[in-house]
Amino acid sequence: MFKLNIVQTTKSGEKLMPFIVSGNTVSCFTKNKEIVYRQLSDFDFSSPPKKNQVVSVLAREEQNTDQLFEDEPLLLVILPL
Repeated sequence: MFKLNIVQTTKSGEKLMPFIVSGNTVSCFTKNKEIVYRQLSDFDFSSPPKKNQVVSVLAREEQNTDQLFEDEPLLLVILPL
């Protein structure tokens, strides 16, 4: 997906921030805040790869006690998708 005012990666791996599109020419800022001009065909319009999402799961052993508070903290397990 191509959006203005958001850093985009070109097909060659260059990271630019496009801010104006005029015909097939795209005006962009570099990370050094210099203005460069690229063609629309230089950008990859496919959807970006999905970032890894993290799912957290609370796990604990069941205990039959009459205690109001737990002696040990709960274990937090993080599973990447």
